[in-house]
Amino acid sequence: MHFTKNWKFLVLSVFVIILCSNREVLAQRRTDFPDSLRIQYTVDDITFEFKTSETLDKNSILYILSLQKDQVFKRRTFEEDRLRIKKYYFDNGFFDVVVDTSAQYDNEAETVIANFIIIENGRYTFDKITILGLNKVSPDVLGSINKSLTLKTGDFYNRDAIIAETGIILGILQDNGYFYASLDTANGTIVSKYPTGSQGYGNKVNLQLSFIGADKQYHFGTTKINIKDNKYGLKDDLIIRGLSYKPGDLYSKTQISISERNFSNISIVQSGRILIDTLMDSSSTINLKVEITLNKKYEVTPNLVAVDIDNLFFGGAGIQYFDRNFLGGGRTFQIGVQGYLHSKDINRVDFSSTVFQPYLFNYRITGTYNLKFIFYNFDKSLQFTTIQNLFRFYYIIAPYTFYNSAYSDITFDLLRTKYKETVISGTDTSLSGTITNQMNSIIGFTIVHDNTNDVFSPTKGLYHSITLENAGLLPRLVSILNSNISYSQYFKIYLLNKIFHDITGGKATQIVAGQIKLGDIIEYGKGANVVPVAPLYKFFSGGSSSLRGWNAKEGGILESPETGGTFLFEGSLEMRWKTFAMNQNFFKNIWTVYFLDFGNVWEKDKYFRFSQIALAVGLGIRYDTFIGPLRLDLGFKLYDPTAEQNKKWLFKDLHNTFKDHKFAVQFGLGNAF
Repeated sequence: MHFTKNWKFLVLSVFVIILCSNREVLAQRRTDFPDSLRIQYTVDDITFEFKTSETLDKNSILYILSLQKDQVFKRRTFEEDRLRIKKYYFDNGFFDVVVDTSAQYDNEAETVIANFIIIENGRYTFDKITILGLNKVSPDVLGSINKSLTLKTGDFYNRDAIIAETGIILGILQDNGYFYASLDTANGTIVSKYPTGSQGYGNKVNLQLSFIGADKQYHFGTTKINIKDNKYGLKDDLIIRGLSYKPGDLYSKTQISISERNFSNISIVQSGRILIDTLMDSSSTINLKVEITLNKKYEVTPNLVAVDIDNLFFGGAGIQYFDRNFLGGGRTFQIGVQGYLHSKDINRVDFSSTVFQPYLFNYRITGTYNLKFIFYNFDKSLQFTTIQNLFRFYYIIAPYTFYNSAYSDITFDLLRTKYKETVISGTDTSLSGTITNQMNSIIGFTIVHDNTNDVFSPTKGLYHSITLENAGLLPRLVSILNSNISYSQYFKIYLLNKIFHDITGGKATQIVAGQIKLGDIIEYGKGANVVPVAPLYKFFSGGSSSLRGWNAKEGGILESPETGGTFLFEGSLEMRWKTFAMNQNFFKNIWTVYFLDFGNVWEKDKYFRFSQIALAVGLGIRYDTFIGPLRLDLGFKLYDPTAEQNKKWLFKDLHNTFKDHKFAVQFGLGNAF
């Protein structure tokens, strides 16, 4: 009985002590709480306090937070964000990071400043990287893996880099027959860390990657074709021809992906998936099946378009007819009419027909023939009527080579030019009402490197192309038989380079983009039949995809900028910022863009001068849509080499910026580049 009373007294004493302690702690923490818990506070600002160093970018940290400015403050979200920051640092090698929080309330304004306190405590690097489970892999495959590895001793620990390294290894294994290769789920990734002062190490980690299933290679077996609702009588041979592998080849996931991409070239095919049918362990064979779903064979489609032509922005409408299995073989026939309008003096109508052959000789080569009739009011002075014939052969080289595609064009054009007003170009004068006829034939070759990650709005990657053209060879041969034919002779080289970099480390909210264009048309040949290059084939400066401080075709070191020049040097730099990235409403698709454009067009390359390079600066807004970004830009002439000496620089005559029209408003669909 005595023991029971003492036991109860002891428990009661401990309870009182704990209660007092907690009340003391709560009293100390109370300074972080608002006067009234019933007030709904708004986040006024989010700040960071770095006690030691600041290694990671603040913007990248802000992106991972749920807490946002001008939103209702929730302490639970505040704590969850603290843990998110800690994990983000941990994933970047800061294993000993300490993250704390503090909140400063303004009861009168009903706002709060959320502050994160970060102590980094040093960053860990790789000391030893070990890969297990590849002892039965063939020597050539193992060699490919070793050449492709990116992680090195001394690199900072990074979780994303480890995942990427794992993906590289698995990709090579699964492209070389190791169908079952995977990361060992029990012992896949083991990281051992050694802090400074521990066993002689200084913030080091040992990494071990373990793989299983890399002990047996499989080969492709048979492939069944299943065409759902095959009402057009599509033959299996058309699908089989698109397979990039054959029975007996080593199993490869990449070859399956390439084959599925080949199906997408066939317009009648809506979707094509390659699936595992049976797996024969006894013969190390994998049998596959292809599931094909078809599009409509015939279709009539009206459309609205917005496009840049000769640096001018055109809006247009048209109608097109499609036959997606024209004469069989998966080829596409398309015919249509399209009208384009820039202004009452500048407009055009195109009548076109196209035949597309998805497989020419083999699955890597496609062929296109396009016949087009164009009525083009080029400007208030010139009107073109053109018959264009284009043969294009497109070749997919390989995804892993630097130049991954190429195409060759052969054109044969008949050009009729009508002068609506008298035009003076150099020493040549064409009177109003004059009509000239010209034949042009161009043989061109373009080679392309493209590893950008999006067609409309790339956030990373490089695009690079080189185009070489020769004009006049065919008309020269024809002129032997008919001396009344006029034509141009020239060599043309055109280089285009575009680069995109995501400075937010994969968040795709702040993109730095750059572009450089270089083009030269070198005329040659003499004779009564040889005429200067028509404006339709020249370079122009100014406009929505050029120097944005100038209106379209208003720039250039030229007597008549609207008729173009033969030498082009231009470039652009842009900072693209997704301004409301964390919003979930209308504003989430808005981008703000700051740009610098430079360059010009010259009459000939020999007249090029660095001092004549024009500069334009400005800002713009983009709004993402399913057809690409809608674009509005305001550009200013930062440096105009054609202006008077005391008005060349914008800042020397700022008060006359709008009076002297040193600006331009540009519209467009899609980014400027």
